[in-house]
Amino acid sequence: MQSKLVIFLLLSAVLYVLSVFFGRDLQTQMMMALPWILFLGIPHGAVDHILYKEASTLSLPVFYVFYLLSIFVYAALWFWIPQVALVLFLILSAFHFGQSQFGGYTSIPVFYRVLTSFFWGVLILAALMSFHTEELKEITLQGTDVSVLENVLLSNVYQALFLVSLPIVAVLFFLSYRRSWWTSRVALRESLCLFSILLVFYFLPLLIAFACYFCILHSLRMLEDEFGLLKETGIVYTVFDFMIKLLPMTILSFCGLTIFVLAILEGWLEISFAFLSIVMIALITLPHSVVMHSLYNRNSFVSDQMD
Repeated sequence: MQSKLVIFLLLSAVLYVLSVFFGRDLQTQMMMALPWILFLGIPHGAVDHILYKEASTLSLPVFYVFYLLSIFVYAALWFWIPQVALVLFLILSAFHFGQSQFGGYTSIPVFYRVLTSFFWGVLILAALMSFHTEELKEITLQGTDVSVLENVLLSNVYQALFLVSLPIVAVLFFLSYRRSWWTSRVALRESLCLFSILLVFYFLPLLIAFACYFCILHSLRMLEDEFGLLKETGIVYTVFDFMIKLLPMTILSFCGLTIFVLAILEGWLEISFAFLSIVMIALITLPHSVVMHSLYNRNSFVSDQMD
């Protein structure tokens, strides 16, 4: 965890300097954030089908049916009631981010671990949203399809959630230490990590701040967890083997994204790039989070922070 936190802070510092020189408009932010999302963010869900076999006795065809059906239903919801779809996405993301941070702490009782995961995720998302209201306003101006999300994206509830979830997380951290579920070293490490995330979210532009967190502290962490599990079960033996396993679904995701981008450019699909970006991330997050939840429930991962 220490190494990833150092990488996170270094990358954040570099991108902050670049944003000062090249600008903080949304297009420039996207150019800085996109490479990291493409080469770390997307691949971290590219072995879901392999991981699922370790978490369930169901057949692989059943998994693919579930995976594709959940994406189809959720996509329909985005075009039918986009506000509801966005709220569900934010709730799911909050839990998934927290789960990836604390799912490996098997010494913490499940109830407290779930509470910590959820409120930690709510805290960082609420911070990101409340720190960048002006940029969120700019995003809602990118197209009429995004403008319908204005009531959700610009809601005052994020400031309230930030103020409520911060002391709750502090209390849950204290309980984890007080009841000896965490050592003082682990408690300090998690507190430092949370402080670093909030600091980066406050000072960096919206898209760059999110990309730094999502790609380094979330995706890179999960890639390491996934590699550890697959190596333990004998599915892969080296990092190169793991990269080969990542390639098929990663390439498929790139191809799908390219098709959607070309469809928009050619006028075949009348949605904005901003709306496409939000929906694509949401569609990938839903089934991926379900797979990871199954794995964490089976204690398939061992946290690298328990020392």
